[in-house]
Amino acid sequence: MEGGDLRSYLDKVEETTELKSWRSHSAWKLQVAFDVAEALAYAHAFSPTLVHRNLTSHSVLLSSSPDFRARLDDFVIAQERFTSVLTIDISQRDERWLSPEVITGNADYSPAADIYAFGVILSEIDTHSVPYKNIPNDRHRMSKVEILDPVASGKLHPAFTLGCPTGVRELAERCLSFEPADRPTALQVVIVLRTLLSEDRKISYTI
Repeated sequence: MEGGDLRSYLDKVEETTELKSWRSHSAWKLQVAFDVAEALAYAHAFSPTLVHRNLTSHSVLLSSSPDFRARLDDFVIAQERFTSVLTIDISQRDERWLSPEVITGNADYSPAADIYAFGVILSEIDTHSVPYKNIPNDRHRMSKVEILDPVASGKLHPAFTLGCPTGVRELAERCLSFEPADRPTALQVVIVLRTLLSEDRKISYTI
């Protein structure tokens, strides 16, 4: 799409601009999150279930501003739904978006793993930073390998800013639950975000 991918856009937005805020006039952050969740809900509704398997901010494509809309790309691995995730080398994936059970190999890639990756993307939309970028380890930044172990054990989670709306933060925390069964379905995420988006627009209209 003409707006490029979400990760590239977040890297370009300056800290001081209105677009950094969740309360921007266009409510683009909630809209993008909603569009991604809706795409996941659509995919997960297929029988057999279509799982993305490689969901990251790089695979979220944006339309041009100011009316940002998003769609998902990179469904190549997702279509290999009969291939166990264990046969796909983790080095070929973006480790920062992997769920604990996928990292450890305790479970095949499932819709719940997509939801975990979505929770990571919510942290990116909030902070504009690459996941775990600002977490120091002694005197150096954590490498990808150093990130995997604490994420796999549930000891490390993506960061959020103090300005992140409570509803978004609570939803993200549910998406990032250690146990796959504790994460919401994509449809449940859509319902929450639709409500938050509606409430945000009502506030914008009254200001």
